[in-house]
Amino acid sequence: MIQGSEFLARAEPALAEASGRGASCALLRVRLRGLRSIAMRIGHDATGSLMDELGERTRRVLRDGDQVAAIGPGELAVLLVPVRDDQHAMLAAARLLRLYAELIDVGAGHVDPDAAIGLAISPGHGATADQLCRRAEQALHSAVLTPDRFKVHSHDVGIDVLDAEALRGAIRNASLGMAFQPVWDLRGDRLAGAEALARWHHPELGEVSPIHFVALAERSGLISEFTRWSLHTALQTLAGARRAGYDLPISINMSARAFGDRGLTEQVADSLRLWGVPPFMIELEVTETAMLDAPELGGLVLGQLHEEGVCVAIDDFGVGSSSFTYLRDLPVDRIKIDRSFVGSILSNRRCLTLVHGMIDLAHRLGMSVVAEGVEDGATLDRLRALGCDFAQGFEIGHPMSMDDLLAKYVHQPA
Repeated sequence: MIQGSEFLARAEPALAEASGRGASCALLRVRLRGLRSIAMRIGHDATGSLMDELGERTRRVLRDGDQVAAIGPGELAVLLVPVRDDQHAMLAAARLLRLYAELIDVGAGHVDPDAAIGLAISPGHGATADQLCRRAEQALHSAVLTPDRFKVHSHDVGIDVLDAEALRGAIRNASLGMAFQPVWDLRGDRLAGAEALARWHHPELGEVSPIHFVALAERSGLISEFTRWSLHTALQTLAGARRAGYDLPISINMSARAFGDRGLTEQVADSLRLWGVPPFMIELEVTETAMLDAPELGGLVLGQLHEEGVCVAIDDFGVGSSSFTYLRDLPVDRIKIDRSFVGSILSNRRCLTLVHGMIDLAHRLGMSVVAEGVEDGATLDRLRALGCDFAQGFEIGHPMSMDDLLAKYVHQPA
């Protein structure tokens, strides 16, 4: 049976050939669980024979173009070339799991194998053998913890192995990224601003959702560093746009833990001074549910920021449990109606009535309104008819670099 390095070398041209034909391939990482206890029971030599037998069983059910290799103690890699679709790959993995569950006679005894499989499929999970192997390994980390012992790679798979030190390094080395999603003025029919969205391309996990790495920052005590990075990166970008003649307000999402920091006001003020940005050019967003963590301190900090001239917005409005309490007690300039309401206003009369009511209430309180998650022109037209001030969503634009945003939406310098 071939070994790990040879497996990757052979897999690469097979992947390239399949890609040239527009075909998909699947790479499976197989791990035999409890290998140490098996070795203690039957001996290390017999354990080697056990893995040889597993590899041979695998080889017998593969097609001519498929490959199998031993890539580590108790681990195999299998390349299926090609697969018709994702379902085909998953059926093959399920078949292998059933195969591995059969008793194996080794020497004077037998072993009841307990294997787990992680699966990655090209081109969606990677274009090279190395990328697919890494993605399959990430899926395998999750598979060993699940009852069915099987997992397909996704952007969420492998999150359990996210390393706080990797995030710390990404923050300090400025290897995090930031994209900007346009916010459209429905009354003036023009670009009104942009929302800054942090991005992290992990060297092994690929694109990691902000939901996960912000949570990691909160758990690991990195939220202050992350908040500082977010502020500086957004304001640096904004300052560059202003030097080029474009005054474009930017909204920045803030973690609940950040609003629990008494030093946040000074941190924001210092960043504004550093980059020469007036306070009214930024808007800090906090969700209703986030404020539940420390409502009194969060309200105090929001009040201080508001007094400094910074705009404050309540994000995901409508999904929290105390919407009216926040409108009553917090110095809010704007509400952003959650996409779960906005996306249904054309098909659900109650959602339409609720959104209309939110807009009317906000206006009566002197606040402006942003509708989130606008996905089509008909919804945009309805929101305009309802008197909504601003809209944001894929119908208007996806997150992009500031240069791309200015080139696409701004024609004349301010």
